Amino acid sequence: FAQAGDCLWLQLPFTKAELGRALGRTAVAIAAVTDVGLAAALLHRLAELDPEQYADAADRMDVKARRAAERRAEQAAHEKNLRQGKRRRKTPPAPKAAKPPAEMPPERAPDGNRPRGAKPYRSRPPRDARPKPKAQARPYANSRPVKKGKGSFRKKKEG
Repeated sequence: FAQAGDCLWLQLPFTKAELGRALGRTAVAIAAVTDVGLAAALLHRLAELDPEQYADAADRMDVKARRAAERRAEQAAHEKNLRQGKRRRKTPPAPKAAKPPAEMPPERAPDGNRPRGAKPYRSRPPRDARPKPKAQARPYANSRPVKKGKGSFRKKKEG
């Protein structure tokens, strides 16, 4: 099962009862360690007991633990940047070339709409240059009164 999932797996030199007692059960045949740090610590202990059998696995787990720590640090830095509003810096703009002489017509952009380097068309003028809206004398002149309480707002003919 572990080979199919490309996972690191080891056969431990303990019986089912010994492994079960260590994990708080009666008997354990298979155990999975999902925390990378705990797995690395466990493999270092096993490598101390039997270096020739577990040393290679301990080295592989050290690499995995280091990568996981780097990913956690990157994620923490990313979340901090999101909280503080920092963005990735853009590369500095290239130095501007000298302007062409005034007598030459401006070079057109590939789409042919406006000259290169021209500022884009603004759809709205700046806020202070916009005309002020005119106040209406009676904005609700043609509206009906709000119905309050029971009955109708029209007078009923009594008869």
